[in-house]
Amino acid sequence: MDDLRRPLALEGMALNIEFGMGVSIYPRDGSGLDRLLQAAALAAAAAYESSSGQFQFYSAKMAGGEGALRGSDSPQVA
Repeated sequence: MDDLRRPLALEGMALNIEFGMGVSIYPRDGSGLDRLLQAAALAAAAAYESSSGQFQFYSAKMAGGEGALRGSDSPQVA
């Protein structure tokens, strides 16, 4: 991740890239691709809010409580 923090040279300009990375784990965070992607998206949003260049593992608290993501037919990504 340190390489991503360095400015990227493009046509004589220095570009700074900011990112947040979310991680979900099968089967703990979901058994299907859609739920795993939703969990990872929530974790990515939390990582980006906390500080650019960080990663965050999904936690049920991110979806509004224990099991909220897994228990909903159509969970919403914030």
